[in-house]
Amino acid sequence: MNLLKILGAIFAFAVLAVADAAETNWLGVGKTKIDAVEAMLSDANRGLSRPVSDRAFWERYPASSHIRRRAEQHRTGKVPELDATKPYDLPGNLELSRGICCMTIMEAKENRGRYLPQLTKYLERRINQPAWTTPDLGIARAHGVDLHSARQIRDLAEVDWILGEKLSPEIRRAIRDGLQTWCFDYMFHACSARKASEIGGFNWLRATTNWNPFCWIGVLHAADVMLPKRQRAILYANAQASLRYYTGAFSEDGYIVEGAGYYDMGFSRFLDCAELLRRGTSGKLDLLAPSAKLEKMMLYPLTYAMDHNLYPHFADSGSDGKAAGMPVYLLAQIDYLSNKANFKADWQNTDALPAVDGLLCVGKFTRQEAARFKQHTSKLVFLDMEAPQPGDSSITLDFEQAVGAALCYLQGLGHTRIGYMGGQEFLADGTMYPDARKRWFLDFCKKNGIEALPYIQEDAFTSEAGYRMMKTILGNEDRPSAVFCASDPIAIGALRALQEAGIRVPEEISLVGFDDINAARFTNPPLTTIHAPAHWMGLYGASLLYHVLSRHEDPQPIKAILPCKLVERASCQKAD
Repeated sequence: MNLLKILGAIFAFAVLAVADAAETNWLGVGKTKIDAVEAMLSDANRGLSRPVSDRAFWERYPASSHIRRRAEQHRTGKVPELDATKPYDLPGNLELSRGICCMTIMEAKENRGRYLPQLTKYLERRINQPAWTTPDLGIARAHGVDLHSARQIRDLAEVDWILGEKLSPEIRRAIRDGLQTWCFDYMFHACSARKASEIGGFNWLRATTNWNPFCWIGVLHAADVMLPKRQRAILYANAQASLRYYTGAFSEDGYIVEGAGYYDMGFSRFLDCAELLRRGTSGKLDLLAPSAKLEKMMLYPLTYAMDHNLYPHFADSGSDGKAAGMPVYLLAQIDYLSNKANFKADWQNTDALPAVDGLLCVGKFTRQEAARFKQHTSKLVFLDMEAPQPGDSSITLDFEQAVGAALCYLQGLGHTRIGYMGGQEFLADGTMYPDARKRWFLDFCKKNGIEALPYIQEDAFTSEAGYRMMKTILGNEDRPSAVFCASDPIAIGALRALQEAGIRVPEEISLVGFDDINAARFTNPPLTTIHAPAHWMGLYGASLLYHVLSRHEDPQPIKAILPCKLVERASCQKAD
């Protein structure tokens, strides 16, 4: 009898398991999973930024001159033409996206209606395209989601979220109808299918490429803005299951066969998806739970670089690791243009960071700012400056070694009169941040008998300032035979002043810069400079912060100093 009961229980359990399996779709997502996700969600919809009604936010938001200029150009210009016969028509679509984003931001900031007429025309052009998707990729049915439509799905949803009732009822209805037709109908069809073959066309939901997260982020953002809780739960649950195809494409050592360009496009969108799911479920859906594989995936740009930012040239990736043939997607994302405002410029806006696990602090900060950051998290990593207070980690450049390398090089060429042109940086409290390059320059000159004091100039770290400073040096009867510039932009401005004065470089004056920006290779003559490993500073900083966060404990502070190297080009020669 006991055996019969056991067999009966096993049979009943098997029946329940079969029934539950029958309720799941091709991704393995069923009612049980969707119910669990729904319990994590709030009833309220939300976008990436703040609605226009939040005047405190928008009046405080520091719209950049770049956004203002672009918004005005689009407001007074013609609506970009789109060629429906071309798969992406990249120039037209990119300009349309930029115009929509920038005009939306400026209308929310001004709240005067100046941008609404032209913005409405842009939105109509976007919504009324014959197809939102690329016609030659065989997306299931006439409507669907692909790389092209995912971008505009996100744009349109955020415009509706920010401006809301400032838009006409007709244009809001057109946005919602368009999103329903081109996004939600297709997605719920795909998420209800029992077999993947029922979807047809190119099924990116099981793609192991950048398509998967790239498309999902557009869908999930639109869902957050437009859909009720139950429908959001369906898409959240299926996104979590679908994104495993993408992460599963990485090997255990963090390698993916797409190459650096597609990694850049796909993994950044994966991180966006992870953040959206985490935020929407108050941290309960976490795609970034620490693991050895995830850490190696994040370190791909560091691990597989052949040299500084140099990668194998295949797929759509150039040797610089950037995806070719695609617009700069970040420029078309309103979250990067509006919600992620300049926190450093508005550090008292503490509600801009409602919940963070750690902070990478890039730039120069006062003790008061650092203390404010501590109110959000104890896990801080400062880049490009020493930590303002004990207990925090920092990654900086070895300015003593860098300046020494430049001056030893010039001294070896026989230069004994060397000028210095530097910049000044000011902290939020108005005090000047001391530049270590000047300190080590003076120290080296004093120890090595180099005449420098008559040729010291300081202004800003810009080409315009470099031009002015060199004009001042040339105005003196006695001038140096070489000049060390604290930044490449300063050196480029100085080079212009020398050329205007008819002074040949390097025959009459040698010039050394600092940073090794791309433009330094293309000046005339090409600029000898100090290469500052800013790329590695960022990678090491992100890796350090991730390591600290994964340990779930207050970190032992680390102070890292990165060496620089001299890059010899053609702006220096032996002194006469």
